[in-house]
Amino acid sequence: PAVSAGADATANEGSAFAGSGSFTDPGADTWTATVDYGDGSLTQTLTLIGKTFALNHTYADNGTYTVTVTVTDDDSGVGIDTLVVTVSNVAPAVSAGADATANEGSAFTGAGSFTDPGADTWTATVDYGDGSGVQPLALAPDKTFALSHTYADNGAYTITVTVTDDDSGVGIDTLVV
Repeated sequence: PAVSAGADATANEGSAFAGSGSFTDPGADTWTATVDYGDGSLTQTLTLIGKTFALNHTYADNGTYTVTVTVTDDDSGVGIDTLVVTVSNVAPAVSAGADATANEGSAFTGAGSFTDPGADTWTATVDYGDGSGVQPLALAPDKTFALSHTYADNGAYTITVTVTDDDSGVGIDTLVV
């Protein structure tokens, strides 16, 4: 069989790559087909519709992956083709929580979260907006965080939370206290 796996493609991490391909074979054969998506997942059987097939895979992290399609006929003839899928990083989406009020000299507490479809690691910082500077912010495994700060004087303060993934994707959100 002569296989055409389709054109190179792009996708975002956490989103599905979809493609299609076909093959030709002058013999009166039956065929089986497999695909290796190049990311360490198991080789999968492809469903053939005539001499065509559909590709569909979600990549957990950004990178460049070589997809290999193999078609085998019932006479042990093998055809192989590849395509490259370039998967882009997606920055974290941060929710710092709703605007809030607090009394001067009392602790403001709040909570927030973030999402990121990538198989990443993250770091975070918070700036409470009162001149106390940017501080590291602890992240829980469930992608949440707690905010706690005591304001010495009354006023309106903008809190800025920044989450950065290990691929330099940055997500920022603010709230006003």
